[in-house]
Amino acid sequence: MGPEHQDMAAWSDTIVTTCAMHERDHSKDRDYTPYLLIGKTHFVKFGDPQTLMTECAVRDCISAYADANPDVLLGRPRIPRLSFRFQRDSTMYLVVERVPLAEESVPSSEDAGAVLSWLREVPLPHSFPVCRIGGGHIKHRFFPDYEAPLTFSSVDALQRYLSRAFKQLSFAGQRTTKPIDVLPERLALMHPGLNVPLRVGVDTSGAAVLLDLSDFNVLPESFLLLKGNENLNSLARVRADLCMTADPTLGLGDHGHPKKRKASRGVVSRSRP
Repeated sequence: MGPEHQDMAAWSDTIVTTCAMHERDHSKDRDYTPYLLIGKTHFVKFGDPQTLMTECAVRDCISAYADANPDVLLGRPRIPRLSFRFQRDSTMYLVVERVPLAEESVPSSEDAGAVLSWLREVPLPHSFPVCRIGGGHIKHRFFPDYEAPLTFSSVDALQRYLSRAFKQLSFAGQRTTKPIDVLPERLALMHPGLNVPLRVGVDTSGAAVLLDLSDFNVLPESFLLLKGNENLNSLARVRADLCMTADPTLGLGDHGHPKKRKASRGVVSRSRP
């Protein structure tokens, strides 16, 4: 059953109803995801429109890179095709083809590493938001507890945060550490690693299949933490200081500007009669 087999409006109604039942019955499950099989040929992912539009934009960038570099095959993953998308009220639905997987559907560590290396090279517009593609806070080992304390609204907001963190260093630390500047850098796709599984399978022809992009981050390339990067030492020193900071937001909001302090209400003394 799929969109080619029935009226698109009826198919969309079926999707909305099925997703609502899935959320009702499983939203409290520990491993719940807003992602489910519809029929035998498609998966559906549903959720916040802005978050899912970000994923669609990343998909477009990946496809454009693959089309422009047909000879770069090492690590190139198969991306399940996005059949169509639609929105109902405040929820968006992405309908994605189901790729049949092999019985042994776990790629080797070498193949998984090649996929990550290929994805790192995908060009992203500099206007793209720094984010976790699936929404929420970026997970990266630079941040205390491996999670960003803010949902940065832009690369400029991230730069303001890094500049504030640099100024938290001691005077001696600032003299011996180069300020961090990520604004000129290209943005890159990167997986957080840690205990976050890489959602890559293997299809029946042996090709790696990128099953989900939700856990990937979009960050300046310094956050790849590759040897030779000029910001690497500075990021390490700033991270060590952040881990000892009581407030890892550094008093900033998601735009990288100081939070507005709530005005304290003064106590009005009453004069005695």
